[in-house]
Amino acid sequence: MSKLSLPVMLGAFVVSGVLLPCDDAEGAYTLDRWYQMGDDFLFSGGGNAENASNGALVGSGNSQTGVGGGPATYDSAATNNDTFQPLAAFGATGLPTYAQYGVGGNPAAPVPGAASMNQFGIRFDGIDDYLAAVNLNDPSVAAPGSLVSYSTIDRGMQLWVMPTNLDGVAEYVIDDADQHGFNITTAGAWIAETREDRITTNVPVQPNTWAHVMLVHDSVGLQASVMYVNGLAISSQLPLYDSTSPVNLLVGANAEVDTGETQDPNLQTPPAFFSGLIDEIELFVTDDGALYGQFDYARDNGYFTDVFLPAQSGYGFTLNASTGHNSQQWVAGDIDFDGDFDQTDINTFITGWLSKKDDLPGSGPQVGDYLSLALGDLDLDGDTDASDWVVLRGLAAASTSHLTVPPIASVPKPVTVCPALLGCALTPLRRRRTIR
Repeated sequence: MSKLSLPVMLGAFVVSGVLLPCDDAEGAYTLDRWYQMGDDFLFSGGGNAENASNGALVGSGNSQTGVGGGPATYDSAATNNDTFQPLAAFGATGLPTYAQYGVGGNPAAPVPGAASMNQFGIRFDGIDDYLAAVNLNDPSVAAPGSLVSYSTIDRGMQLWVMPTNLDGVAEYVIDDADQHGFNITTAGAWIAETREDRITTNVPVQPNTWAHVMLVHDSVGLQASVMYVNGLAISSQLPLYDSTSPVNLLVGANAEVDTGETQDPNLQTPPAFFSGLIDEIELFVTDDGALYGQFDYARDNGYFTDVFLPAQSGYGFTLNASTGHNSQQWVAGDIDFDGDFDQTDINTFITGWLSKKDDLPGSGPQVGDYLSLALGDLDLDGDTDASDWVVLRGLAAASTSHLTVPPIASVPKPVTVCPALLGCALTPLRRRRTIR
């Protein structure tokens, strides 16, 4: 970059909106639905409680039904005056079942710190099990059966998933109106889908291991549809939708319209049912922050907040019962993740200066995550450059610790991206991905 162009560049950046500390522990997005998959936190003690038990059929603990008349898991939130949208269970040879964590050979909960309110998930047999509900798709268009429409096209989902049988058959984990979801390829890799754009990543699925997956359609901030696995961005697509899709939201199966538009995943060629456990599905909407909140990776990505941060020496986990996530938030500017912003973070920034992530698969722009953040990528665009220096300067100026940020012209070019930093950032991920 030419030094002569720097004043022009700096004048174009706005510091105040980039990863500044939040005043509360809530996510930045607006939650539309929260499918807890057997836990009754929202309805505990009421007549609508699911009363799940280990091995019980989904929906057997209440009298509610959902789309298509299927028995419903009555453990979700519906906001913004929407009609209640439970997940209805289907299966020709038996319905999906509840799995209680740590009981009868079942795995431990995906987030140990939230185990007090997260004791169940739902198990799918990979043969004919699935769940269905009214889609969210493009949130500005109300799906049939829904009363709500949002004045935004941006939304996202995040959930925990444990595949148990990778047998060379494609498996759909979640598919919303066949417009927004993700699945597993026949070769056992994650694949992201936005509209008809399917991006196969080079990230392998780890069987019998919990993975946190987030898919965010954000035309304002990210200007992309991005898939994160265990807090790391693995694909970036252009944010597009077919607003008229009538197809349901399916969990554990392919929602693509079939012959006669029966929406029966058994009629897909071939069927793509999921084998494993799924838990804590959140569907949310965002915009430019005016009504529904702006997507903020450091506050909204459940792996970063609930698993990565508590693994760092400067952070811990305190359950926020209203969201199910960690109430302890990342401190803005804390590049070395020790719980504060100080001169060490500025020195780490200098070490990571001009580092850049490899390009993500897909046609969308580059996106950062906690690995690039550990190298100074404060605006999370995948590299550490002048825009991040502006953010750093603003944070230092607001600090009372008399921090010193060197002039940008004196920041040395690194010979290589520091492998030690990358190794340190990966360590918690490796440790936590083996949770059983």
